[in-house]
Amino acid sequence: MEAKLKLIPINEKDDSDKVINITLDWVEKIAFLATTLTPLEEFAEIDGYTRALWEHMQEIKYQDKNLFTIYDKLIHANNGFNILKTAIQLFLIEKDMRTYGTTNDMLAKYDLLQAEYQALINEIKM
Repeated sequence: MEAKLKLIPINEKDDSDKVINITLDWVEKIAFLATTLTPLEEFAEIDGYTRALWEHMQEIKYQDKNLFTIYDKLIHANNGFNILKTAIQLFLIEKDMRTYGTTNDMLAKYDLLQAEYQALINEIKM
């Protein structure tokens, strides 16, 4: 069964009509999309990717309304942006490990981020 996340908009209550549920697949699809974009250089690595993703979403928001809506709800939900950012970081580490091989430092960082990602998911999982 696919994990579902309950996205509660920032400053809203759990019973608000603005609460939406999405699958974890959507978070990971959006995070993977971010890793395919060219990060903006004036930002630190992860911030460059999240900013590039934001700009990409602004460009496609009328062509792919469903993707944009899910992205928008995700980044404006309690812990939503943190989950997305952590997922992007995990994908980037995986990409580096495939490209350059693994190191103990990479594995340690990956394990730490994976634990953080799981903790964030558990906070909003249905």
